[in-house]
Amino acid sequence: MTECLRDSMSEEQDNEMDKKNDESKNLAVKDACIRLLPNCAEDVDVIVSPTEFGCNKATFKASVNGSGDYFVRLLNEGWISRIENGPYMPPSSLVQYTHAVGEAGLGPAVLASDGQAMIQEWVEDMVPVLDNFDVIINDIEHAVAIGALLGRMHQLPVYADKAIRVVPICYTPWEFDKVLPRLCKQDLDLENVWVEFNALWTRPPLEGNLGSRLVLVHGDFHWLNVLMTHSKEEGGRPKFYIIDLELCRIGIAVEDIAWFFSEVQMNHRRPEYPALDFRDGFARGYLQACGLGDEKRFVNELLFAVEYERPWMMMLRMSTWGGQRKTLKKECAPEGVFAMSRQLLAAAQAGNQSLKHKILEQGIIEYARAMI
Repeated sequence: MTECLRDSMSEEQDNEMDKKNDESKNLAVKDACIRLLPNCAEDVDVIVSPTEFGCNKATFKASVNGSGDYFVRLLNEGWISRIENGPYMPPSSLVQYTHAVGEAGLGPAVLASDGQAMIQEWVEDMVPVLDNFDVIINDIEHAVAIGALLGRMHQLPVYADKAIRVVPICYTPWEFDKVLPRLCKQDLDLENVWVEFNALWTRPPLEGNLGSRLVLVHGDFHWLNVLMTHSKEEGGRPKFYIIDLELCRIGIAVEDIAWFFSEVQMNHRRPEYPALDFRDGFARGYLQACGLGDEKRFVNELLFAVEYERPWMMMLRMSTWGGQRKTLKKECAPEGVFAMSRQLLAAAQAGNQSLKHKILEQGIIEYARAMI
C-alpha cells in the first residue's frame, strides 16, 4: 500500500514538473514572437501548441492573432540543450544551416532568430510524409522527389565553422564508447553487442564509392523530418520540405539514405523494407540532384553503399533504445544477423555479383535474416 502511494505521489510530482516545463516553454515561445516578429506587440494573442512533427519537444506552432502561424524553435531545449557542448553544432550554426536550407527552397524559410529562438514560416497543410506512407512507398515519382531533396541538401556548401568541421562520424548525441560497455553489463539480450560493434566499426571503407563522399548530412533524415504539402492543382505533385537540422554535421552521404530506408521499420513498425523500385527511384533522384551519373551502375553502387552502412547504423541505434531493444532484436535483427551481414557484404564486395544482386534486391538485413 505504501509503495503504491509512493508511486502515485511520484507520478503526480512528474506531472506537475511537466506542466511547469510546458508553461515555461509556452512563455518562451510567446516572448520570442513578441521580441522577433515585427508588429507583434505584447497585447497580441499568441497561441502556442506543440508541432506534430518530430519528437524533440523544442519546436512549436505559434498562432499569432492577425499575423498567421509560425514554427518557433527554442534554441536551448530538446536535443540542442544536450549537444551544444558536444561534437555537434552550436545554436548559431543550426540557425546558419537552417537559413541555407530555407534559402535553397528545401525547407521552411527562417524569418527571424537570435540566441534564444528561431522563427520559421509555417507552410499551410504541411504534414509528415509518414502520414502518407502507403501512398509514398508505392509511388516511384515520390521516391525520386525525396531523393532529389536530400541530394540538393548534400550539395549545400559547408561553412567555415570549426565546431562542425571537426565532428567525428557518429549517429546520435551519446558517446558510444561510454554507453555500450554499460549496456552490455545490464542487458543480457545484447550479449556480443560489443564484439559486433567493434567488428562493424573496423570494417574496411568502400573506397571511391559515391555514397562515401563527405557532405553536409542531416543526421536524422527520417519520415517525420520530411514534410509534404499536396498540390492544389489537379494532378499536381506534392512539395517536400526538410526540417529539424540539429544533428546536421559532416558525414558520409549514405548515412542519411540508410536511415531513411531503415528508420520506418525500426521506429514505426512498418513490416517491410522499402522495395527495390522505391530505393532505385530514390537513388536516381539523389544522383541527378548531385549532378552525378544516374546510370544503373551508379545507382547500384550507391544502393550497395547503403546496405553496407545499414548493419552498423542499426547496431548503434538499437544499442541505445532502452525498452525497445528486445522488440527490435526480435523483429529487425535477431541474434546472428549482424555477423551474417558482415560475411555476406564482404563476399559481395570481393566480387560475388550474384550475391550482390540478392543483397540489393532484398536488403542486407532481410537477406541475412533469411540465411540464419
